[in-house]
Amino acid sequence: MTTILIAVILLAAVIGTLAIGLSPQEKDYGKKTKRNLTRLSWLYVVGTIIFIAIFIYGAE
Repeated sequence: MTTILIAVILLAAVIGTLAIGLSPQEKDYGKKTKRNLTRLSWLYVVGTIIFIAIFIYGAE
């Protein structure tokens, strides 16, 4: 149950991040935040890998 909750929260965070990053309000928004969005995306990738590893090793 906890695993499902964590996965749902992670998925919601990724969707929210992408929604904000892909629908800018400012004209220069893309130039200012492309690097930040890339870093945040990498954090999600690393977090997902860690989550999967813990899930696999915790299931044993």
